[in-house]
Amino acid sequence: MNGQRPCFLSLAQAREFEMLVDYARRGIHACGEDHARGAIDALVPLSHDVGAIMRCAKADALSDLRQLAMEAA
Repeated sequence: MNGQRPCFLSLAQAREFEMLVDYARRGIHACGEDHARGAIDALVPLSHDVGAIMRCAKADALSDLRQLAMEAA
């Protein structure tokens, strides 16, 4: 289950958001949430909400872990 995504004015803006979510999700898995948030804070332009990116990334990361647990069972 993914976090609820915000609405965007363009496909490019939605793709940029998804790229940032993926980057944050990978950072959560690799280094933890605090490090991922710091990296996103440094990268995100004013057009995106860091909180929304992190919520979606955490939901995606949790979904990844659930999928791995189901595959291992």
